Amino acid sequence: MSKLYGMVTVKSSNQYTELALKSFFEHTKFNEEDQFVLIDNDGDWINNYHKNAFSEKNIIVNESPCNTSENINKILDIANEYQQDAVFLSNDVIFTPNWNTRFLSHALTIPSCNQTHNYGIGDALDLDTFNDNYEMLNKISMEHMSNNNVPYERLLMPTYVCFIPYTLYSKVGHFDTTFNVGGEDVDYRLRCLQNNINVKYSNAFLLHFNGKSSWNGIETEEETQIRNDNYKTKFIDKWGIDLYNLCLVSGNPNLTIEKYGLHEFIKNNQYNNAIKEVLKYV
Repeated sequence: MSKLYGMVTVKSSNQYTELALKSFFEHTKFNEEDQFVLIDNDGDWINNYHKNAFSEKNIIVNESPCNTSENINKILDIANEYQQDAVFLSNDVIFTPNWNTRFLSHALTIPSCNQTHNYGIGDALDLDTFNDNYEMLNKISMEHMSNNNVPYERLLMPTYVCFIPYTLYSKVGHFDTTFNVGGEDVDYRLRCLQNNINVKYSNAFLLHFNGKSSWNGIETEEETQIRNDNYKTKFIDKWGIDLYNLCLVSGNPNLTIEKYGLHEFIKNNQYNNAIKEVLKYV
């Protein structure tokens, strides 16, 4: 099935978009009917950055800024129009050769990155630290794919880049737009698991600058705390404290593991099954 690739760019991180687009078009294996769109969230890209990297017909300029869920839903709607699989792309990513050949047709698929396997890169580096070291990145990527052949699961699985098959979003639906920034990806994962659709990391390896498209270096500490408190409250209201503790970075997973006796699932890296066990009681 053909794919709709959709990237979102915002004013605060457009400098990352330039590198993301360069590496995306250099290293993505396309089929004839695949499509690409760039959502310009606040009009800054097309006014100040656009340098004929690709046709303007591939750029969607939002009338007003949208949150992450709203932008992903736009990508899903375009993909649905053509009955395509959807691939959401953050703009603070460097893509590596053939990264998109590792999707799983039966699952929500997320590529590995330096937050899952550090390799000494660091999990929150910036452009100056990366310093265009593509040789290093591509070497790590090749070694990673050679040494990690089996898709895997973790408790924390942010959808900074994710493959959403047509059969999946046709069943699970849109992202919940009441989550602003934070929680929307975990919410969607839980809804996938409720529909018996697994969520997996693939062995493709990307470089992720971690939050540069949403919060890292954009918000003040106070703004980050307020946003975290808001999505924590929203998440607990919807899913309960046990899933909050198990699935969100600010939670205490051991409390839920002990309460539901999830030790064997965790020991065997069966995190989807651990979450499904708790979902029985939601």
